[in-house]
Amino acid sequence: MEQATLTAPTTRPVKAARARRWSVMLVVIIVLGAGVLRVLASRNGFWVDEIFSLDIARSSRSLAQAALTPSDNNHPLNTIWLYLVGERRHWEVYRIPAMLSGTLAVALIAMLLRCEGKAASVIGAVLAGTSYFLVHYGSEARGYAPAMLFALLCMLILRRYFESPRRTLSLGFVACVALGVLSHPSFVYIYLGLLAWSLAEFRRTKEMWIHLVRLHAVPLAFLGVVYLLLICRLTPGGGAPYPAWRAAVDAIAWTMGWARNGWMTIAMCAATALIVVNEIAKLYRKGDSEWIFYAVALLIGPAAALMVWREPFVYPRYFAVGIPLILILISRFLARAWSADWLARIGCCVFMALFVWGNERELSRFFKLGRGQYLQAMRYMSANGRTTVGALQDQRNPMVFRFYESYRSPQERLEYVRQEDWPSNPPQWIVVDGLEWSDPVATERIRKRGYKLDRIYRYYGLSGFEWWLYRRE
Repeated sequence: MEQATLTAPTTRPVKAARARRWSVMLVVIIVLGAGVLRVLASRNGFWVDEIFSLDIARSSRSLAQAALTPSDNNHPLNTIWLYLVGERRHWEVYRIPAMLSGTLAVALIAMLLRCEGKAASVIGAVLAGTSYFLVHYGSEARGYAPAMLFALLCMLILRRYFESPRRTLSLGFVACVALGVLSHPSFVYIYLGLLAWSLAEFRRTKEMWIHLVRLHAVPLAFLGVVYLLLICRLTPGGGAPYPAWRAAVDAIAWTMGWARNGWMTIAMCAATALIVVNEIAKLYRKGDSEWIFYAVALLIGPAAALMVWREPFVYPRYFAVGIPLILILISRFLARAWSADWLARIGCCVFMALFVWGNERELSRFFKLGRGQYLQAMRYMSANGRTTVGALQDQRNPMVFRFYESYRSPQERLEYVRQEDWPSNPPQWIVVDGLEWSDPVATERIRKRGYKLDRIYRYYGLSGFEWWLYRRE
């Protein structure tokens, strides 16, 4: 009896340590699986916005010019990478920063949730690792994935600074803010949340101004310089009309794996909104100043930016930097449900199953069609004996044809004809490009010119264009 009382307490720490090791191993496996998904997603078509960014890098005479070109397709950190790597045969190389950032972001989400328990850490890794939205932008040569990564790093560093203020942490925070701003301008949402969080955390301390200067003096000055040199000079690249409310709903729906599925889309978006608001309110009631970070970064910051934005299009990717924060809040909620009782645990399992199932379905379609089948379409046109091609959109399509020229054999030659030259040199093919949810434009005018629809090349998901090929009869 005495031996039992002596050994019982010692077995609990051993079991707890073993459970921690298993949870860490499980998170590592999930992160590696998430990396595989992002590598697979990086192998599909290189689409027009990525080509636009690559054109900026190629046409720049210096690194500074590449970083400061005033275009909304110029995400400076990504453009700098494209400038440095130069011409590459395999376009997956251009997507390496996104793949690394997207994979590391999954690990960081698990780390940030570790303070909520082992279950929260594993749940967060599963949600972030399998979410179609994060896989998509974690495999695209743009600045969204690095912006997400630096947002999470800033959050982790700031938490540790609050616990133990050190100069190394404040310097790391400053560096991550600078890199986040250079990744994408929407990082400003995150920074405003971080600034509000710092003010709330230090407001009652005697050294408040010392800490605020350490953390935010350089980032605020850097933001001012970037605004004057780049942001205030940005020129929008244009786009199809896309209302802000729909962009926000679509961002959530693609994240949860139930985009454009009728009532299920509405149900998942409503559940997400309720969970996010409930978790922010819970943090507020606990007296945890972190609530203000989520409120500003997810609600107040984007709303203020939309009031300033004057264009008629707002796309789901404009909200990308906040998606990992939403998944963190959902993971906290599900982890509490897991540890509550058996009924809540069943509900947690059902939610996770719907999430993974919906996202894997979206990913399977995305892997099949990708961001567009431009090279296949070009090869089809050249294989059918027609060597001249035009398009209704002469701004973006010539870039696409130039990019894929090096991927076609000499026998697969295509000559691009601009619209002003059609009267004297009518092309044998006309490409009509559009989004999957929009009808092709001006098709009746094309038919009257003597063209007939020959084939359609699709894309799937958040990025890309459909190509409708019309052949001259």
